[in-house]
Amino acid sequence: MPNKGQGDASSTQQATLTPSTDHPPNFSRDDVISSENGQQSLLDSLLRHPSAERTAPSSSHSRSGTAESAPEPPPQWQAEEITVRRGDSLARIIARAGFSARVSHQVMNSGDAASHLRNIHPGQKLTIFRDNKERFAGLEYHVDTRRTLKVKRSVEQDPEQGLQSSLVSRQVQRHRIRTEEPLLGSLYLTARRAGLSDQMTMNLAGILSWEIDLGRQLRKNDRLAIIYDKIKSPDGELLDTEIQAVSYRGRNAELEAIRFEKADGQSSYYNPDGDNLRRELKRYPVDYTRISSHFDLNRRHPILGVRRPHLGVDLAAPTGTPVYAAGDGRVVERGRNGGYGRVVSIEHGSGYKTLYAHLNGYARGLRVGDRVQRGQLIGYVGQSGTATGPHLHYEVIVNGRHRDPVKVDLPKAEPLTDDYLAKFLSHAKPLVQALRDPDSGDDEIKIASND
Repeated sequence: MPNKGQGDASSTQQATLTPSTDHPPNFSRDDVISSENGQQSLLDSLLRHPSAERTAPSSSHSRSGTAESAPEPPPQWQAEEITVRRGDSLARIIARAGFSARVSHQVMNSGDAASHLRNIHPGQKLTIFRDNKERFAGLEYHVDTRRTLKVKRSVEQDPEQGLQSSLVSRQVQRHRIRTEEPLLGSLYLTARRAGLSDQMTMNLAGILSWEIDLGRQLRKNDRLAIIYDKIKSPDGELLDTEIQAVSYRGRNAELEAIRFEKADGQSSYYNPDGDNLRRELKRYPVDYTRISSHFDLNRRHPILGVRRPHLGVDLAAPTGTPVYAAGDGRVVERGRNGGYGRVVSIEHGSGYKTLYAHLNGYARGLRVGDRVQRGQLIGYVGQSGTATGPHLHYEVIVNGRHRDPVKVDLPKAEPLTDDYLAKFLSHAKPLVQALRDPDSGDDEIKIASND
């Protein structure tokens, strides 16, 4: 819906604010500045706020009981930063640093917080500390933009004693931005015009795809409004971006999504009434560049030249692109399967099963019978089997019947409890108002001219 006085013009508004410590920040009355002519941009709409620095909420799981119990490394410790490689596990990283498998075992048994090390991804960094006798002294791992995992010896003078782990808060600054664009060309081009990065565009597509068929329902001049945070370190380094709210208003589809984070750090997107929009299964388990072949029960095979049902969707991506589990479940197949090449199949419960084919390789250590989590690495894009180029062939089977992955109704995630619902409604109100009309004059949002 176009903003008042804007017509079809795009708009961008930026804010620097101090969020709540209970959940992601509300969009306060001082969170929007508008230029006099109705055109808002990142450069001319900097929000004024007394303080930009915050301490994010922490979730502490440690044998000592508090996150504050993990001190900064003593100055005599030597720090080594290690970048996670493809196929790495913690055991492999620890070995590469020169320590034994026993150290890896102690780290993983240092407390509940250490479970985050099971989901490390290529490109992430860990810092390993050695004491002045070259013994393992601890490690640090940035779990996300707001939490750091710290592992250290529980008894400093005795290296044979166990380790303790904890999650501690990171100080960050949040710069809140509102942008709105008419849909012109593709969703990708519209998002780029709005200033979104490629990763943010993929996140946006994931949010929209829960309720909207991106291949069939988008129309020219539909309106897309987004509120997101740029998260920076105190020295100004961009750490991450988080989409806080999305509005899509079109001829064929409408959607409003508000991000809400619980006390345990788990977040999801909800409609303004608090219904969870997230699905138990991801719509697309890989960051693809395009859909090269759709679900079709009467498709002519591009290599064999005969009509044969295409029971999935082909997601084109470069060889080696990570493939992730679409949802929690159990691996029931891992190996070669005829023209499918290297395959992984996962049963998710409630009659849902997913299949991933033409893989170039598997995640290290993945075996039949393993339990996997939503978003966990399971393999890499390739063109094994009968394939004309690198892509992921992805199938969704519901109660034994193949369904179109692009259109299948995916099971919804768990709803908010009554306690959280009240907090969500309070959190969502100003964000919904800002999405619908930042010039509304509502008490929660104050518009100031940029004189």
